[in-house]
Amino acid sequence: MPFSPLRFEQGLRYTLPLLVAMLAVFVDVAPRPAAGGGGLGPFLTLIVVYFWCIYRPDIMSFAAVFGIGALFDLMSGQPLGLTSLAFVLGRAALMARQRFFHAKSFMVIWALFVLLTVGVESVRWALGVVVTGAVVDPSPLVFQALLTIAIYPAVTWVLVRLHGQVLVGGAHAKS
Repeated sequence: MPFSPLRFEQGLRYTLPLLVAMLAVFVDVAPRPAAGGGGLGPFLTLIVVYFWCIYRPDIMSFAAVFGIGALFDLMSGQPLGLTSLAFVLGRAALMARQRFFHAKSFMVIWALFVLLTVGVESVRWALGVVVTGAVVDPSPLVFQALLTIAIYPAVTWVLVRLHGQVLVGGAHAKS
């Protein structure tokens, strides 16, 4: 089949959210200097998955979030399925109220992200306790959650532009 710019563009529009999520996984698992936060950084993958679940749920399906969670678990050395289950539960919570997100202000979306972050990190911690059989100190997850919540506006700013320019097609870009 010959190369078709239109077909390439359509493929890019469909795969970009998944590629961005995979890039976020790679950034999240990359080694960080241990200064201050013990090498922890924000959970970028959670921000990306949340954003695309709201604005492109057709692409960020249950299978997609499960796969992204599994990739994260495999690359980070966490028990396989830990992040997948947390992401699937998070997506289910979002989809139960999908209509609520339409035409909401950024502050409302961010506040809901705070709730989702607390939920996802709590599930990850609880599942980690069950899988390892040991109660672990939750403070690294709390620190990571706070960093994730703090950086959410900046990451979302980039994702909104990507969504507007690539997925919607420039003329309909959100501000």
